[in-house]
Amino acid sequence: MTLNDGFDRTVAEWLDEQAGRGTPGYLDDILSRTTRSRQRPAWSSLERWLPMQASRRLAPVPRVVWLLVVLGLVVALGVAVLAAGSQRRLPAPFGIARNGALVYGASDGDIYALDPVTNVSKAIITGPTMDSGPYFSRDGSRFLFLRGRSALATDRPTLMVANADGSDVRPLTEPLVQFDWIEWSPDGSRVLVSSFSQKTLQILGVNGTTSPQVLDIGLEPKRVAWRPDGRELVFEGVKAGSHGLYSVRLDGTGPRAILPSTPRDTDWMDLALSPDGTKIAYTKWVDGGQIHITDVDTGQDRTLLFDGTTNNLNPSWSPDGKQLVFLRYFGGYYHVAVAPATGGPVVLIGPAMLEGTDGAVAEFSPDGSKVIAFYHADNSTWMLDATGGLGERLPAGIDNGASWQRTAP
Repeated sequence: MTLNDGFDRTVAEWLDEQAGRGTPGYLDDILSRTTRSRQRPAWSSLERWLPMQASRRLAPVPRVVWLLVVLGLVVALGVAVLAAGSQRRLPAPFGIARNGALVYGASDGDIYALDPVTNVSKAIITGPTMDSGPYFSRDGSRFLFLRGRSALATDRPTLMVANADGSDVRPLTEPLVQFDWIEWSPDGSRVLVSSFSQKTLQILGVNGTTSPQVLDIGLEPKRVAWRPDGRELVFEGVKAGSHGLYSVRLDGTGPRAILPSTPRDTDWMDLALSPDGTKIAYTKWVDGGQIHITDVDTGQDRTLLFDGTTNNLNPSWSPDGKQLVFLRYFGGYYHVAVAPATGGPVVLIGPAMLEGTDGAVAEFSPDGSKVIAFYHADNSTWMLDATGGLGERLPAGIDNGASWQRTAP
């Protein structure tokens, strides 16, 4: 059966259906409305102002012409639907999305995309340069990555941007002298580059239509996150040896202290902003490694109470903000754990790694059903079921710079 066969049958069935009705189902409704409506004034009816002979010259349109008109309208509608369908829909920047490709930098200096369904990878950016650390925008349409001329640590990388399929590769910066953190804006139009030593936050327009904006905040910024409204940033800030949680607005207002600073950097480990931008999860190591939740606007802080040990660290939010995935240490092993963001029972997932291996870095998939975890002990990457179980080891070569594309449901 061809597309035209289905189209002709659909049109024929529609015409038969409409013509075969003796009395439309909505006739009673029409009559009810007309009995309540006043008659139109004489001047509002064009025929009343035309000579009778002229009005009679307007012969009825043949039925075949009407059929052609209807067919033309249906065809036009079909073309419009196909055109709209051919445009890739983008997901909302926050919340649940469909799982797209996993994009990662390999040891050969190229960028690859892994289909998580088939576990098949293909190179999407190749060449003699050393490319690494791809990082998707929240709408999944583009990703950032770093490009160096060689693998030497002294080589200054250039921040690059590309479409999701690896096309339209172009630089966003000159070779970077010093940077510590890179973050997409919620709408994907800007990129933030922070410098710990220079105490600055630089904001770049991705499309090159705006001049770079530099925020001199007077603090050494670490782990900067962009709130969903796009007008405020939250970060860990360091000044004169004191560490604290701060926010700063892009209009230059601030910085504002969310909580009082302390002299210990272990009080503010692993900062993670919730998807709705209202809460910060972090690890406070001084009290045995507990995860805290702080309200960004009020500064109200509480300790999450999970079952079992208190040695929990490196939290990351699920897309809907209802769960956390984090690293738990007990009995000489690191475990990846999932638990409600309000505290409660903990589910251990994936393999356990011995003490001294630095455990794993883990985050949720865009749809929240999976967890991708990179284990430092053997440089392996695993796809884990968020509800429990060992999971599946992904092909070798996927480093901890993998980024998961968000696509529209």
